[in-house]
Amino acid sequence: MNTKNLVILALLAGIGVVLHTVMPSFLTIKPDMMLAMMFLGIFIIPEIKSVMLLALVTGILSGLTTGFPGGTIPNII
Repeated sequence: MNTKNLVILALLAGIGVVLHTVMPSFLTIKPDMMLAMMFLGIFIIPEIKSVMLLALVTGILSGLTTGFPGGTIPNII
């Protein structure tokens, strides 16, 4: 894991958080753009350490911005 890869993953996670927060819901279902950014990061940098770090960070950030009651723990898992 070098700094360039970490910066790319951090930018993707940041973009995902912003999109996850401001995305409007369609018929009570909100598309999860955070998950799309996580998959994009996995496809770009498929190292196991980077994937695990990105998955953990994405789960925590998605749990913090969810609108579902009690949705923090399922998002992290």
